[in-house]
Amino acid sequence: MKSSKKFRTYFTFVIMILVLSNISYAHTERVHQYLAREAYKLLKLYLGNKDIPVMFNNLGYKETGNFLSWVDRGSDFVDGTICAGAYREDVQDIVYGYGEAWGIPAIDQTAQEWLASVTHFWEADQGDNAPTNLDWVPNLQIPNAYQKILRYFNDMWIGINSRVEARTVQGEQVRLYTVAGNEGANMHYNSIIELFKSGKIYVPYAIVLNVQTGQSRSYIGDIFINETLRNKIVFEILGRMCHLVADMSVPAHVHNNSHIPTLGTADKYEQDFMFIQWNDESFSLPSVTYWDANRVWNTFGNIMNPYVSYDTPLHLLMYSVNQLSDHFASRTVAGDDIFNPTYSDVQQYFPYSITPTTIAQYSAASVSSLTTIRNATFPHAIRAIAGLLYWFAKEADLLPIPLTSVYVSGTYELYLGQTGYWYTQLGNGCNASDGNGIS
Repeated sequence: MKSSKKFRTYFTFVIMILVLSNISYAHTERVHQYLAREAYKLLKLYLGNKDIPVMFNNLGYKETGNFLSWVDRGSDFVDGTICAGAYREDVQDIVYGYGEAWGIPAIDQTAQEWLASVTHFWEADQGDNAPTNLDWVPNLQIPNAYQKILRYFNDMWIGINSRVEARTVQGEQVRLYTVAGNEGANMHYNSIIELFKSGKIYVPYAIVLNVQTGQSRSYIGDIFINETLRNKIVFEILGRMCHLVADMSVPAHVHNNSHIPTLGTADKYEQDFMFIQWNDESFSLPSVTYWDANRVWNTFGNIMNPYVSYDTPLHLLMYSVNQLSDHFASRTVAGDDIFNPTYSDVQQYFPYSITPTTIAQYSAASVSSLTTIRNATFPHAIRAIAGLLYWFAKEADLLPIPLTSVYVSGTYELYLGQTGYWYTQLGNGCNASDGNGIS
């Protein structure tokens, strides 16, 4: 009890510093949205310049000329797009509640955002379950980013409030209410893939109101949400997962180095090099946008395929980006070539020819040194996030199914049909497809 009181006193002191300083530190949410968008573009190139319609429609960005903007109206599952999720992951922790558990929003919004992102670190050399121990929050062991992305993928609880979309319970069109009478409910899904495919979600307790008869009753069990709400949940969660992969490309995030400038712990790479000046309608920074989907494609010619290793796809994506970043020093930790022995096999798929840097080198880091970090980690982040989107699309059966063995003669054109299958248009007007056999 005494240690808890001591922590609260320390934490209050930190908050006082933040409030009195009145310094607004912007996380790089726009960079995360940029990475998600470019990753989708890279995946599109990988698929022969073909869109995945449902993913594109829920990507969530607008583009006019040189101006880019992403909508985020300040609440989870309202915009419900990949880019909205990539933004919201830095300002709201819906898995563990960091940033909200101590009532921070009423004290300081900036402090809430800082705490919301304490789960974005992973010192993977210490193992998959290694807790995050940030130097500015002593004695607090925080779940790491890999554990968090697993929660998003599997066994996730979410709170849905003030939702008016109809749900289906035992064939009835209903609305859900909590025991307190507020519209919404706590819900659970077994996996993001199952949720996308079936729309099925579990409620531990709710009051259901039949929208036709007006009758209500208590209910525990599965419900089926409509496609609109399903997409909002699934694609925001997917955007949050993109954010976690992207954070593995920052050396400070793989070294458990806090980097809050107000506390004197700014990190040169993320704060000074990746920090972006932006307003609501513009996004422009050469040091970041140097790597886009086209440059990555022209340089590497692929995405990071999450199925090329014995390792599980999500672990492979997170761990490989993590270990590449781990070569570079951050504020107080030197880079290294150390692999968690359990997953050293990853090295053969993503070989490194980078000499680890020291703290001394990083403390005197020049623009060219920071550029070296960017050129190693930034394109790999885009490739890995594209791999994450590819993994989701493949598991959710959104990818086109290639033709296996078809003999054709004459001129023909290969194109992607609306059903998600590959078709061949023959010169004589006949069609061959693998949807339901050849016709």
